[in-house]
Amino acid sequence: KTGKEVWSAMTVGKDDYRFISGPPRVFDGKVIIGHGGADAANTRGYVTAYDADTGKQLWRFFTVPGNPAVDTDETTVMAAKTWKGEWWKYGGGGTVFNTFTYDRDTDTVLLGTGNGAPWNHKVRSEGEGDNLFLCSVVALDAKTGKYKWHYQYNPGETWDYNAAMDMQLVDLMIDGQPRKVMMQAPKNGFFYVIDRTNGKLISAEKIAHATWASHIDIKTGRPVEIPQARFPADEPFSLFPGPMGAHTWLPSAFSPKTGLIYLPVSESGLRYDSKGFKPGWQRPPDNSLNGAYNFDYDYDFTKDKGAPAASSVLLAWNPVTQRGVWRVPTSGIWNGGILATGGGLVFQGQTNGKFTGYDAATGKVLWSYDAQAAVLGPPITYRVKGVQYV
Repeated sequence: KTGKEVWSAMTVGKDDYRFISGPPRVFDGKVIIGHGGADAANTRGYVTAYDADTGKQLWRFFTVPGNPAVDTDETTVMAAKTWKGEWWKYGGGGTVFNTFTYDRDTDTVLLGTGNGAPWNHKVRSEGEGDNLFLCSVVALDAKTGKYKWHYQYNPGETWDYNAAMDMQLVDLMIDGQPRKVMMQAPKNGFFYVIDRTNGKLISAEKIAHATWASHIDIKTGRPVEIPQARFPADEPFSLFPGPMGAHTWLPSAFSPKTGLIYLPVSESGLRYDSKGFKPGWQRPPDNSLNGAYNFDYDYDFTKDKGAPAASSVLLAWNPVTQRGVWRVPTSGIWNGGILATGGGLVFQGQTNGKFTGYDAATGKVLWSYDAQAAVLGPPITYRVKGVQYV
């Protein structure tokens, strides 16, 4: 009513290179917020819950362990067993810089965690261990912030893959049984369906060209990595998806009407190698990753058999069968976030300024508007006096 400040809370340190890059979520009298910064400094990720009325901190959950000599929390001790060396001096990463959601059915907060800090597993953890909870979905008790379960997409993450993409909580019929699931397409090029009551993997399939792994082993829940994917010193590796990801912060949309999820998918790669890498790397004064990696930005991927041209598509995907239903090419290698409506429409913007409405069942273009500027953020819809607007 007045525009006056009710409360404020400093959720990151004044000089610790953390920053807020995603909006807070509000539910059940709580405000929950994460932060970014793992690419810029020696950052340890966390999320914090505040009382929505007073701003009092209710709980904080760290996504990677700290120094085990002083950090004796039960979950932290468990996670620390998956790290090697003095990782806490590098921060570890795992920032929740974009996405988390609330499951009212189970009173659970679901976090999508970020990449390692620094990226290179050989630096961060001497090339050993899964490094929990990097590149994971982590379930917490919403009241206490206590750990419930996790699923890790990329054990020992080393490619700037992360799981900070939007999550869809839906009920699906799978093998004739109703299942409460969480669906997500992290950066790594696979689409996952996970039981959101216990974190068990139900299915996972590629939605884009992915060279780092052949498939996901459903029995173990772990990826079956290509041997060269961790780019030994004498073997440069063409990584697909590259650090931009097959799906990034631009959100997907699920339609209960069609049973399909609509994804903005990118095809792009990056050439990695470890030539000249030496253990004991330290972050240089400019806080870059110089020396931890070698990137060949000018590499010609047409040399690689089966490598796609840099491109993007709007993909309609069946999460039950894990198969694509239709796809429409879009401009550039980025495309916008998606809105699916109850009227059987899908809307998406593109880098070329086109804002387009599609038939949700077929992908047929029904309408398009030239905004004359890139449209990447997701559309919204609302109703006024019985008229729906987008």
